Amino acid sequence: MNTPPFWSATECETLDAFLVREDGPRHTMCASMLDGFLAAIVSGPTLVMPSAWLRWVWDTEHGQEPPAFRSEQEAQTVLGLVMAQYNAIHHALNHAPESYLPLLMAKSIIQGEEPEPFPDDWCVGYHLAMHLDQASWMPLLLKQPGLLAPVLVYGTADGEQALAALGRDAEKNRRVANALAEMTLQVHAFWRANRQAMAAAGQAPAMLCGPQPV
Repeated sequence: MNTPPFWSATECETLDAFLVREDGPRHTMCASMLDGFLAAIVSGPTLVMPSAWLRWVWDTEHGQEPPAFRSEQEAQTVLGLVMAQYNAIHHALNHAPESYLPLLMAKSIIQGEEPEPFPDDWCVGYHLAMHLDQASWMPLLLKQPGLLAPVLVYGTADGEQALAALGRDAEKNRRVANALAEMTLQVHAFWRANRQAMAAAGQAPAMLCGPQPV
């Protein structure tokens, strides 16, 4: 089975250029945040249809402001990139877990130092996807509370405040960035086993098909 490719550097630039331009929605995701968001959508307990999650890509605050496409061609390009990454993550987690890597942007944590993978944007996206159906994620949070610690620390407002108070530790930041792939695989494995148990018991998985409040 051929493995769909993840975004290339050029595709990330194309997507980010659309998402952050001045005449677009005010609260769009960047490519790294979108990658974390899609990883959680693919991994989670609920089958979330594009009609329920796509609108949060353009408006992370309320899920209401539509994208500002300048042409049909631009719409096809941007939506094609989003769905291509969704399919690549889905394939990797289900069929080639050794190939999965999160998309992290490189930033300098301390001025003057070399840029390093920065987990915050990715974790914010992952956490937003969890909140599309927070109640369904609770069994994992209760059973393995430490598993999602990177997301809860680096992807939430409370975690950001704690990090600001303690100061950024470059080494810890590096460890968290390196641990996100394994965390994603473990979360996906947990919910995959859960869905398989439900199927064996004759139960259908939960599904989100339309707009959901957060």
